[in-house]
Amino acid sequence: MLRTTFGLSIPDPRPIETDDYHDVLPIVRQTEWLEMFIPWAIMSIFIGLPLLLGVLHGHPILGLLNAFLLLFVGAFLCRVVAMMVLAPLHAVRYVRVMRTLSATLGRLAPDAILTTQWMAGAPGALAITRLDTVLLVDRSTGYRFIALAAEEIVAVDRKVDEDVRMTTRRRPAFTLGMNVGRGLLGGWTFGGRSVTDARVARSHAVILRYQREDDPAIHCALIPFGADELGAGNLRIALDRLRKATLV
Repeated sequence: MLRTTFGLSIPDPRPIETDDYHDVLPIVRQTEWLEMFIPWAIMSIFIGLPLLLGVLHGHPILGLLNAFLLLFVGAFLCRVVAMMVLAPLHAVRYVRVMRTLSATLGRLAPDAILTTQWMAGAPGALAITRLDTVLLVDRSTGYRFIALAAEEIVAVDRKVDEDVRMTTRRRPAFTLGMNVGRGLLGGWTFGGRSVTDARVARSHAVILRYQREDDPAIHCALIPFGADELGAGNLRIALDRLRKATLV
Protein backbone atom coordinates (compact mmCIF):
# COMPACT_ATOMS: atom_id res chain seq x y z
CA MET A 1 0.00 0.00 0.00
CA LEU A 2 1.01 3.66 0.04
CA ARG A 3 1.73 5.73 3.08
CA THR A 4 1.26 9.49 2.67
CA THR A 5 3.29 11.67 5.00
CA PHE A 6 3.76 15.40 4.43
CA GLY A 7 2.62 15.03 0.82
CA LEU A 8 5.03 12.15 -0.01
CA SER A 9 3.91 8.67 -1.06
CA ILE A 10 6.04 5.77 0.13
CA PRO A 11 5.26 2.05 0.55
CA ASP A 12 4.26 1.26 4.09
CA PRO A 13 1.37 -0.99 5.24
CA ARG A 14 1.41 0.32 8.82
CA PRO A 15 -0.72 3.14 10.28
CA ILE A 16 0.79 6.61 10.12
CA GLU A 17 2.59 7.20 13.39
CA THR A 18 1.18 10.19 15.24
CA ASP A 19 0.65 10.80 18.94
CA ASP A 20 -2.74 12.46 18.51
CA TYR A 21 -4.80 9.29 18.89
CA HIS A 22 -3.49 8.88 22.44
CA ASP A 23 -5.48 12.02 23.35
CA VAL A 24 -8.49 11.46 21.07
CA LEU A 25 -9.45 7.88 21.88
CA PRO A 26 -9.85 8.39 25.68
CA ILE A 27 -11.99 11.50 25.08
CA VAL A 28 -14.33 9.64 22.73
CA ARG A 29 -14.59 6.62 25.02
CA GLN A 30 -15.26 8.76 28.11
CA THR A 31 -17.92 10.79 26.30
CA GLU A 32 -19.71 7.68 25.03
CA TRP A 33 -19.51 6.11 28.50
CA LEU A 34 -21.03 9.19 30.16
CA GLU A 35 -23.85 9.38 27.60
CA MET A 36 -24.67 5.74 28.28
CA PHE A 37 -24.13 5.56 32.05
CA ILE A 38 -25.85 8.75 33.28
CA PRO A 39 -29.34 7.96 31.83
CA TRP A 40 -28.97 4.36 32.99
CA ALA A 41 -28.08 5.51 36.52
CA ILE A 42 -31.03 7.92 36.67
CA MET A 43 -33.54 5.30 35.55
CA SER A 44 -32.03 2.71 37.90
CA ILE A 45 -32.52 5.03 40.87
CA PHE A 46 -36.07 6.06 39.98
CA ILE A 47 -37.19 2.49 39.20
CA GLY A 48 -34.95 0.23 41.24
CA LEU A 49 -35.05 2.13 44.54
CA PRO A 50 -38.89 2.11 44.92
CA LEU A 51 -38.98 -1.58 44.03
CA LEU A 52 -36.26 -2.39 46.56
CA LEU A 53 -37.90 -0.37 49.34
CA GLY A 54 -41.26 -1.96 48.60
CA VAL A 55 -39.80 -5.46 48.87
CA LEU A 56 -37.87 -4.65 52.05
CA HIS A 57 -41.00 -3.23 53.71
CA GLY A 58 -43.16 -6.14 52.61
CA HIS A 59 -45.21 -4.15 50.06
CA PRO A 60 -43.96 -5.26 46.63
CA ILE A 61 -47.18 -4.17 44.88
CA LEU A 62 -46.88 -0.66 46.33
CA GLY A 63 -43.22 -0.58 45.33
CA LEU A 64 -44.14 -1.60 41.79
CA LEU A 65 -46.78 1.14 41.62
CA ASN A 66 -44.34 3.76 42.89
CA ALA A 67 -41.73 2.61 40.37
CA PHE A 68 -44.28 2.91 37.57
CA LEU A 69 -45.16 6.47 38.59
CA LEU A 70 -41.53 7.48 38.99
CA LEU A 71 -40.75 6.03 35.56
CA PHE A 72 -42.20 9.14 33.94
CA VAL A 73 -40.29 11.41 36.31
CA GLY A 74 -37.05 9.61 35.51
CA ALA A 75 -37.69 9.78 31.76
CA PHE A 76 -38.34 13.53 32.01
CA LEU A 77 -35.19 14.03 34.10
CA CYS A 78 -33.14 12.04 31.56
CA ARG A 79 -34.38 14.33 28.80
CA VAL A 80 -33.49 17.43 30.82
CA VAL A 81 -30.02 16.09 31.68
CA ALA A 82 -29.43 15.16 28.04
CA MET A 83 -30.33 18.66 26.86
CA MET A 84 -28.73 20.70 29.64
CA VAL A 85 -25.65 18.62 30.49
CA LEU A 86 -24.81 15.84 28.04
CA ALA A 87 -25.40 17.76 24.80
CA PRO A 88 -23.13 20.72 25.77
CA LEU A 89 -20.53 18.30 27.16
CA HIS A 90 -20.66 16.29 23.93
CA ALA A 91 -20.20 19.41 21.81
CA VAL A 92 -17.31 20.84 23.85
CA ARG A 93 -15.35 17.58 23.98
CA TYR A 94 -15.90 16.66 20.33
CA VAL A 95 -15.00 20.17 19.12
CA ARG A 96 -11.68 19.66 20.89
CA VAL A 97 -11.28 16.30 19.15
CA MET A 98 -12.10 17.79 15.75
CA ARG A 99 -9.51 20.54 16.18
CA THR A 100 -6.87 17.91 16.87
CA LEU A 101 -7.88 15.72 13.92
CA SER A 102 -8.21 18.67 11.53
CA ALA A 103 -4.78 20.05 12.45
CA THR A 104 -3.11 16.67 12.04
CA LEU A 105 -4.91 15.99 8.76
CA GLY A 106 -3.77 19.33 7.37
CA ARG A 107 -0.21 18.54 8.40
CA LEU A 108 -0.23 15.06 6.85
CA ALA A 109 -2.07 15.96 3.65
CA PRO A 110 -1.39 19.57 2.67
CA ASP A 111 -2.10 18.66 -0.97
CA ALA A 112 -5.54 17.18 -0.30
CA ILE A 113 -8.07 17.69 -3.09
CA LEU A 114 -11.06 16.73 -0.92
CA THR A 115 -11.43 16.75 2.86
CA THR A 116 -14.30 16.20 5.23
CA GLN A 117 -14.68 16.10 9.01
CA TRP A 118 -17.66 15.04 11.09
CA MET A 119 -18.83 14.89 14.71
CA ALA A 120 -22.14 13.02 14.35
CA GLY A 121 -21.99 9.69 16.15
CA ALA A 122 -18.25 9.55 16.71
CA PRO A 123 -15.86 12.16 15.27
CA GLY A 124 -13.65 11.45 12.29
CA ALA A 125 -11.89 12.93 9.28
CA LEU A 126 -11.01 11.89 5.74
CA ALA A 127 -8.90 13.34 2.94
CA ILE A 128 -8.14 12.36 -0.63
CA THR A 129 -4.70 13.48 -1.81
CA ARG A 130 -3.48 14.30 -5.30
CA LEU A 131 -1.60 10.99 -5.22
CA ASP A 132 -4.93 9.11 -5.03
CA THR A 133 -4.38 8.08 -1.42
CA VAL A 134 -7.17 8.21 1.15
CA LEU A 135 -6.25 9.36 4.65
CA LEU A 136 -8.78 8.20 7.23
CA VAL A 137 -9.13 8.53 10.97
CA ASP A 138 -12.28 7.54 12.86
CA ARG A 139 -13.64 4.92 15.24
CA SER A 140 -12.95 2.11 12.76
CA THR A 141 -9.22 2.95 12.78
CA GLY A 142 -8.99 3.29 16.55
CA TYR A 143 -8.25 6.99 15.91
CA ARG A 144 -4.95 6.18 14.23
CA PHE A 145 -4.40 7.91 10.92
CA ILE A 146 -4.20 5.32 8.14
CA ALA A 147 -3.40 5.73 4.46
CA LEU A 148 -5.53 3.65 2.09
CA ALA A 149 -4.37 2.84 -1.41
CA ALA A 150 -7.04 2.65 -4.10
CA GLU A 151 -6.85 -1.16 -4.22
CA GLU A 152 -7.70 -1.35 -0.51
CA ILE A 153 -11.13 0.23 -1.05
CA VAL A 154 -13.59 -2.67 -1.18
CA ALA A 155 -16.88 -0.84 -1.68
CA VAL A 156 -18.44 2.61 -1.47
CA ASP A 157 -22.16 2.94 -0.76
CA ARG A 158 -24.57 5.79 -0.25
CA LYS A 159 -27.05 5.72 2.63
CA VAL A 160 -30.15 7.91 2.86
CA ASP A 161 -32.38 7.93 5.95
CA GLU A 162 -35.79 9.57 5.79
CA ASP A 163 -37.62 11.00 8.79
CA VAL A 164 -41.26 11.78 8.01
CA ARG A 165 -42.97 14.15 10.43
CA MET A 166 -46.71 14.70 10.25
CA THR A 167 -48.23 17.97 11.45
CA THR A 168 -52.00 18.34 11.70
CA ARG A 169 -53.63 21.72 12.06
CA ARG A 170 -57.27 22.76 11.94
CA ARG A 171 -58.36 25.67 9.84
CA PRO A 172 -60.74 28.01 11.71
CA ALA A 173 -64.38 28.01 10.73
CA PHE A 174 -66.46 31.11 10.14
CA THR A 175 -70.20 31.59 10.10
CA LEU A 176 -72.10 33.69 7.59
CA GLY A 177 -75.47 34.88 8.90
CA MET A 178 -77.06 35.61 12.24
CA ASN A 179 -76.25 32.23 13.74
CA VAL A 180 -79.59 32.02 15.55
CA GLY A 181 -80.67 28.62 14.33
CA ARG A 182 -81.72 27.10 11.06
CA GLY A 183 -83.78 28.59 8.31
CA LEU A 184 -83.64 32.04 6.76
CA LEU A 185 -82.36 33.64 9.96
CA GLY A 186 -79.83 30.91 10.51
CA GLY A 187 -76.17 30.96 9.60
CA TRP A 188 -73.98 28.98 7.29
CA THR A 189 -70.67 27.70 8.62
CA PHE A 190 -67.69 27.40 6.30
CA GLY A 191 -64.19 25.97 6.79
CA GLY A 192 -63.18 24.11 9.91
CA ARG A 193 -61.25 21.42 8.05
CA SER A 194 -58.21 19.55 9.39
CA VAL A 195 -55.11 19.83 7.24
CA THR A 196 -52.17 17.46 7.59
CA ASP A 197 -48.72 18.42 6.36
CA ALA A 198 -45.92 15.90 5.84
CA ARG A 199 -42.31 17.03 6.08
CA VAL A 200 -39.55 14.67 5.00
CA ALA A 201 -36.09 15.24 6.45
CA ARG A 202 -33.34 13.28 4.68
CA SER A 203 -30.00 12.41 6.23
CA HIS A 204 -27.17 11.36 3.93
CA ALA A 205 -24.09 9.30 4.67
CA VAL A 206 -21.31 7.53 2.77
CA ILE A 207 -20.26 4.02 3.80
CA LEU A 208 -16.63 3.19 3.03
CA ARG A 209 -15.60 -0.46 3.31
CA TYR A 210 -11.89 -1.10 3.20
CA GLN A 211 -9.45 -3.97 3.72
CA ARG A 212 -5.87 -3.32 4.76
CA GLU A 213 -3.08 -5.20 3.05
CA ASP A 214 -1.93 -6.70 6.35
CA ASP A 215 -5.42 -7.34 7.78
CA PRO A 216 -7.87 -9.93 6.36
CA ALA A 217 -10.88 -8.27 8.05
CA ILE A 218 -13.06 -5.79 6.17
CA HIS A 219 -13.62 -2.58 8.11
CA CYS A 220 -16.41 -0.07 7.67
CA ALA A 221 -16.31 3.71 8.09
CA LEU A 222 -19.59 5.60 8.25
CA ILE A 223 -19.18 9.20 7.09
CA PRO A 224 -22.30 11.27 7.92
CA PHE A 225 -23.26 14.38 5.97
CA GLY A 226 -26.66 15.22 7.48
CA ALA A 227 -28.73 17.20 5.00
CA ASP A 228 -25.73 17.87 2.71
CA GLU A 229 -26.74 15.69 -0.26
CA LEU A 230 -24.20 17.32 -2.59
CA GLY A 231 -21.27 16.71 -0.23
CA ALA A 232 -22.20 13.04 0.21
CA GLY A 233 -22.53 12.61 -3.55
CA ASN A 234 -19.17 14.23 -4.27
CA LEU A 235 -17.33 12.05 -1.77
CA ARG A 236 -18.98 8.86 -3.02
CA ILE A 237 -18.08 9.68 -6.63
CA ALA A 238 -14.47 10.50 -5.71
CA LEU A 239 -14.00 7.29 -3.69
CA ASP A 240 -15.77 5.18 -6.30
CA ARG A 241 -13.51 6.63 -9.00
CA LEU A 242 -10.43 5.53 -7.07
CA ARG A 243 -11.84 2.05 -6.54
CA LYS A 244 -12.83 1.55 -10.17
CA ALA A 245 -9.45 2.81 -11.39
CA THR A 246 -7.84 -0.32 -9.93
CA LEU A 247 -10.29 -2.59 -11.78
CA VAL A 248 -9.34 -1.35 -15.24
